[in-house]
Amino acid sequence: MKLEPFEQEGKVGFKDDCKIIIPAIYESASYFHDGHAVVRLNGLSGVIDSKGKIVIPNQYDDITHLFEKYFCIRINVGADWNCGIIDIDGNSIIEPSYKVICGKDKRYFLCYKTAQSKAKDLDKYPQGEAYEYENLGNCVWCNLEGKVLTSLEVVNSFASLVVKNEKGKLGVINQNGKLIVDFIYDTVEPCTNDVFAVSVITEKGTSYSVINSNGNTILPSKNEAYEFSRRAATERAMAKRYKQLGKKQLAKDYTQYAKEAQARADTRIIRYK
Repeated sequence: MKLEPFEQEGKVGFKDDCKIIIPAIYESASYFHDGHAVVRLNGLSGVIDSKGKIVIPNQYDDITHLFEKYFCIRINVGADWNCGIIDIDGNSIIEPSYKVICGKDKRYFLCYKTAQSKAKDLDKYPQGEAYEYENLGNCVWCNLEGKVLTSLEVVNSFASLVVKNEKGKLGVINQNGKLIVDFIYDTVEPCTNDVFAVSVITEKGTSYSVINSNGNTILPSKNEAYEFSRRAATERAMAKRYKQLGKKQLAKDYTQYAKEAQARADTRIIRYK
């Protein structure tokens, strides 16, 4: 069953082909994602399941479904507002204390402390969120438990975060917020969850190596495995990009290329050890 929103007498409901499944009683409604849709009733937002059962009551000024079981809620306070994160069971993950919260890679929440907001015209956009935002600033990265990981600039998000400090040097923070690679590198490229291709730039030139999550050198500069690891990281990025563009076959091909390159790198890493 594929539920699609429809309008009737200025209200929104859901139907499967020509059969009405959920009557048109809502002022606005999102599309269904992961079995749930955001609906607006009496000026407040909530969440229903595919049977029309209310799973999150209509008590928020806005709700955005980020991914899987996570939702961003908005609570207006006079002319101001705050956003937080709850799950489908109504459990609070992040207390309403930010201006905008977005999902990232289904691993992180990007929480912005500053933003500008304006209400949408729900007569024109009945399937959208009630508000839109711009000029987002002062980003804080949190994990799926709501723990603050960093407010530094993130240059690469993988299973860990590659971050830049105030001196322009790169380090790595894991999903528990622990610094696992110190801020001494000029480039850091994740190869696997705990292996990184790094470089240091000096007046004499650039030195390359592959390190583990303890900061120990696994492979010395200019090693063949480093090139394979770099290639694997690049092809994983291409696969992710094609997946976002909906080009499934290209995404599948590049995922396989990355696996093959990483397997060759892993073989050489083991041999070096």
